[in-house]
Amino acid sequence: MKPEYAEIEAQLSLKTKKFAENVLDSTNAWELIVEDEAELSGLPDSVKEAARLDALANGHGTEEEPRWRFTQKFTSLQPVMQFADSDSLRRRMWEGSCSIGKGGEYDNEALIAEILELRDRKAHLLGYGCFADYATSRRMAGSGANALKFINDLHDKVKPSFLKDMEAVRRYKEEKTGKSVEKLSPWETGYWSEKRRRELYAFDEEDLRPYYSVEKVMEGLFSIYSGLYGITVTPRPTVAFKPGESGEAPEGAVEVWHPDVLFYELHDAESGEHLGSFYADWHPRDSKRAGAWMNYLSVGEPPHGGKPRVPHLGLMVGNMTKPVGDKPALLSHREVETIFHEFGHLLHQLLSDVEVKSLSGTNVAWDFVELPSQINENWCWERESVDLFAAHYETGEKIPDELFSKMRAARNYMSGTDFMRQLCFGKLDLELHVNWPQYKGVPLEETDERILADYRVPMTDRGPSVARRLTHIFADPTGYASGYYSYKWAEVLEADAFSRFLKEGVLNPRTGRDFRRCILSKGNSKPAAELYRDFMGRDPDAEALLVKSGVL
Repeated sequence: MKPEYAEIEAQLSLKTKKFAENVLDSTNAWELIVEDEAELSGLPDSVKEAARLDALANGHGTEEEPRWRFTQKFTSLQPVMQFADSDSLRRRMWEGSCSIGKGGEYDNEALIAEILELRDRKAHLLGYGCFADYATSRRMAGSGANALKFINDLHDKVKPSFLKDMEAVRRYKEEKTGKSVEKLSPWETGYWSEKRRRELYAFDEEDLRPYYSVEKVMEGLFSIYSGLYGITVTPRPTVAFKPGESGEAPEGAVEVWHPDVLFYELHDAESGEHLGSFYADWHPRDSKRAGAWMNYLSVGEPPHGGKPRVPHLGLMVGNMTKPVGDKPALLSHREVETIFHEFGHLLHQLLSDVEVKSLSGTNVAWDFVELPSQINENWCWERESVDLFAAHYETGEKIPDELFSKMRAARNYMSGTDFMRQLCFGKLDLELHVNWPQYKGVPLEETDERILADYRVPMTDRGPSVARRLTHIFADPTGYASGYYSYKWAEVLEADAFSRFLKEGVLNPRTGRDFRRCILSKGNSKPAAELYRDFMGRDPDAEALLVKSGVL
């Protein structure tokens, strides 16, 4: 048994690594060079300027005859799909997204089947009926069937709202173009839903960007959680040596792997005790994988047995909008939420006070691990907290009341669609890992359609399965495999838990200290359900999320 298990683990490591490489390499292999500026109508100036500078940096165009370079990185792709008036440009970008993990040397279909088969063999070898049962055995869900039931139940409650959203966008395009629209195209939904949102709420998300410089966001972020949790966050000077260079960092400076990387120390405000340190790396590079994540580099320990505290060391990483010209990096609201999210994960680790390292910090039930991160996103929506990090990068003024009210009013726009998108990923993940024998040998696109037919509306074109580029599920031997449902599971927890902050004060230090004591400091030293009850005094209310999302 041990040799077979070791071989399975070795093969999983190789094949998931290759999957991740295929996604990264196929992403980097694709580019679109635009020569006619008229094609960029509708794009925010900041996006156009970033594309122009990116083209110059990659040998396309000159200052006198500019070109604009677009890629499949999120910060390049998403604004085009949302704002570009050119149907042709959006279509080409969508077609480019269809090339990720598909075709030629970067095709991931065979790898997906091999990874699923290896996981299924591993589960049976360990005495489980399927990989999802193995993966959830120590999670709040308890089994793959329970996790799948959770997704299916939410699907049934959300589907009417989802269908209503998509029908409204179809009708809106019909109304604005004066032409009959039987089906939308996949490169149209983001654009037309954004135009409809602007008309309904007179709100342009880009109007928020000048208030979200990354430096101010970080300062405000630290201020909010310093007050809530009784901590201080202090930046340290850094130095980055070029490849091949060597030398000693100046006294007091921390060596980092790139000039963009920042370093901070975190202390307890009352005792002054050094609890941990962390790196922050926010901007995209070709050598850097996509997305955002937190990780710990060294697990600390609280004082025990006469030994002093050993601080934690971690990092939080993203691929946020880069500085353009003389302007600082100005973030979208979603990017701000991402920073708050990853800092929640980081605090879960740095504030951990557990002696057993394997039970420390984020080493908790997978469907509980997103609670500390996702609850943080709520502070991006409350006036009292937003004023601590949102200030115009030129004037220093706060977000005007009218703009803030519009932002809040538009918060749940298309929430049924956004909700269904996350359920779609969770459904695909669980079906493949609960019922793999049903899909073994079936072409990936056919499998995708069988599983997700009820999670979509018919469109003019259908792209390849998202599984081909779903690194959360297939870029790691385990990763989020059989665990993508945990985002929604944790959203139920955070929506309910944040209701206590809303009741007692979003910046109430007593409530914050309780959250630190009951949740953030405890790691996996007690069952997750018990930790939740320690903070809330009861089990979670599942309807809290549906109400918060505007679905109910």
